[in-house]
Formats: sequence, C-alpha cells, structure tokens
Amino acid sequence: MARPDLQPPKAKSVHLPFAASLTAGMAQRIINPPIGIRAASWGAAKIHVATGIHNNITTTAMAVRVDGGKFQYLVTVDWGWW
Repeated sequence: MARPDLQPPKAKSVHLPFAASLTAGMAQRIINPPIGIRAASWGAAKIHVATGIHNNITTTAMAVRVDGGKFQYLVTVDWGWW
C-alpha cells in the first residue's frame, strides 16, 4: 500500500478563459526637416541652413488593443546621437 503523504495532490478544476483578442499595427516614417530650414539646433540661427540630409530622422509608432479595449500607443523618434 502506498503512503498517502507521498501521493500527488488531486487535480482541481480550473477555469481557463478563452484566448484574448489582439489587434496591433505598426508604421515607420521618415520625418526629415525640409532643405533650407535654419539649422544649428535652434530656430534663431542666422547663417546655418540645412543644405542636405546626412542621416534620416525616423519615427516608429505601434498601436495595440486587447479584447476590444482602448488602444495603447508607443512612439519613438530616432534623432541621432543627441
């Protein structure tokens, strides 16, 4: 006869809800300022004017909604090194 203290516990009934509904979307855009805009990192620049694009400035956005609730958003901007 097996010892009762070494027996695994009896399984309990557990209710598992159905899988959640997930809606998600993602987009990425280049948001470079126009050529000719004043540069030097501030608007009062008199002599520094953008003449071209060295690296693109990008923004990425993601929207997620679970079970028909409110959308949650995450937005990032890649400004470069500063």
